[in-house]
Amino acid sequence: MEHDWGAFMNRNLVVEPLSAEGSLKNLSFTVKDVFAVESHTNAAGNPSADHRPLPAKNGEPLGLSFIAGRKQDLKLLA
Repeated sequence: MEHDWGAFMNRNLVVEPLSAEGSLKNLSFTVKDVFAVESHTNAAGNPSADHRPLPAKNGEPLGLSFIAGRKQDLKLLA
């Protein structure tokens, strides 16, 4: 990718694969969307948003299984 248009705010972040098996093996991709996550603030991918809103009070909590990427919890991959 020649330009990332500022979509990736932490260029030093490295996420190692949880396993070497599965249908997504050897693939890389990016997913972008905006979710209100309780007690977190988002800037919708805008790194220059100095006037960010307050953290969400009633957003959706992220389950640990979603963070771990368990396929049965991510029905859209099935």
